[in-house]
Amino acid sequence: MGRQSPAALAVAVLAIVAAGVFGAYGTLGIGSYNGLFDSITNAIGHDATNQSHFPHGPEPYLTSFTGIEAIDRTLMGTIAFFTFIIDGPQTWNVTLSYWYLMAQYSAGMTLMNLEGWRRSNYWRVVSWTGIVGVIVQTCTYAVTIPLYLIIHLFTSPVASSRSLVIFDGLAVDQLDQVLILISHFLAFFVPAIMMSLPSPSIVSPTNHYAWDALWQVFPLVQGALHTTLRTIVSFISSSPSKAHAKDSRPPPPAAIYKYAIGLCVASQTALLAVILTPGSSVPDSLSGVFSEVGFSALVPWWPWNTPILATTAESNVGVGLAELTRLFFQWDMYSAGVGILVWSLYLFRVACPSASLAVRVPKVLFWTAIGGPKAAAAIILWERDSQLSSQGLKRE
Repeated sequence: MGRQSPAALAVAVLAIVAAGVFGAYGTLGIGSYNGLFDSITNAIGHDATNQSHFPHGPEPYLTSFTGIEAIDRTLMGTIAFFTFIIDGPQTWNVTLSYWYLMAQYSAGMTLMNLEGWRRSNYWRVVSWTGIVGVIVQTCTYAVTIPLYLIIHLFTSPVASSRSLVIFDGLAVDQLDQVLILISHFLAFFVPAIMMSLPSPSIVSPTNHYAWDALWQVFPLVQGALHTTLRTIVSFISSSPSKAHAKDSRPPPPAAIYKYAIGLCVASQTALLAVILTPGSSVPDSLSGVFSEVGFSALVPWWPWNTPILATTAESNVGVGLAELTRLFFQWDMYSAGVGILVWSLYLFRVACPSASLAVRVPKVLFWTAIGGPKAAAAIILWERDSQLSSQGLKRE
């Protein structure tokens, strides 16, 4: 089994840090410069003279969710992002890009949640995925995930063979493999779909904002659902969890990898198909959609080329916010995705030292092209798990 190489670890950490720094610049830095954050500040207000509101959001506004001012103000800030992109003036270019980014986000968060349920990570910091997820929701994905990945490299036994045999440490209870997907769908996609329905025509404004607020804390909701369902199933079956049986070696979590890969590939290839298909080659009822969607739906502007939003005049508030929010989310997803890919390659190198990373470069490029860096990362992690599983079976 492999050993940590200080040089390889240093390269991985530096690459992840670089992705995080660039992500911070492309999100927090540029959001402070291009007017996006100013619009949010103006919307939620900081004193009694500025009534809280959501530009272009349905009225009446819902601005109290818990009764705790600090929590409610934080929720309003995060809800404002989605109000800008869901309720504000937008094009199919923004709408399709939004759902593509949501799919990529779902895949990435599922891979992180998987790490929390691995046998060797029980009760370690990297298993606190619900708390990490809430931090992601409030402090950006691009900044939080690189920090999580670095902590994982230094604290998780699966990142080193020094404390546990990696094969045993990677095990995830088969029940947990199923519950990860069920709880994630219920906590992530149900609120995401409900908050995206037109309001007030289909969903009332109160419910619109309530679903949005619920989605903001989906990592905690997912953790609660997972634990509750696990308890119910364990009670009904009246049998100990296989995850805690010493001789239990569940198979690699193929279903989770398939979910992440499938979601990434389906969303990216579908968006590429719309981008590359001329509007004149589809029925008239769809030509408007295909004509509006260009490469900016997939490829973001460079942060230093961001449009600047004028927020001084009340008439300008909300105009262009959907595009700036989309740009924020693009760099949020892509920067973190690069970090996840680097992390997965390092874990593969530690677990399978005899396998050549150079041979896997074409595979990484292919899956990145059709599904993004998270799809490539899932492929690499799945290959690592499968190779170690085969080696473990041979030893037995």
